Amino acid sequence: MYGNIAWARQLGTNVVSNQFLFGADELAYIATHYIYTDDSQVLTASAGASYLWNDTRLSASMIYGSGLRSGFANTDHLPSYTQVNMGISHDFYIVAPNKTTTLRFNVFDKIYEIRDGSGIGVFAPQFGPRRAFSFRRKYEGRRNEYHETGLPHRRANVGLGKLSRNLRDIYP
Repeated sequence: MYGNIAWARQLGTNVVSNQFLFGADELAYIATHYIYTDDSQVLTASAGASYLWNDTRLSASMIYGSGLRSGFANTDHLPSYTQVNMGISHDFYIVAPNKTTTLRFNVFDKIYEIRDGSGIGVFAPQFGPRRAFSFRRKYEGRRNEYHETGLPHRRANVGLGKLSRNLRDIYP
């Protein structure tokens, strides 16, 4: 189990670079006032836990954010958000002694906006991840290397001709 919580307050004044990105009214306001920085979020938290039962691991994790800054000179902020993830993984000893298969997914599938495209230095909206199912298989090769694909070890820095021949060796 783990848990983290952070409280922060970042303020700044006097833009010294990329001033062409700001309107004259915003630059004048910033020159005479302390403003919140664009990555400022008052409260951030995360927590998680896992439980191992007969080679099967159940896990859950969550993140919380009080909302990043937005609006004219970052004087406003977006709503808070929470994301909860759950997962299950199991060690299969059928083919090889160490093959783990993992499934993770976002539980509530809530649409939330991380940034709305307003504020200082923010030019496009961004959203948190939607529900996704992540399936992964772990294969430990000759030198205990980690391979998510489960394919035999092949060097990644070969030319395209050699790569296509290697793929034909793997997938006859």
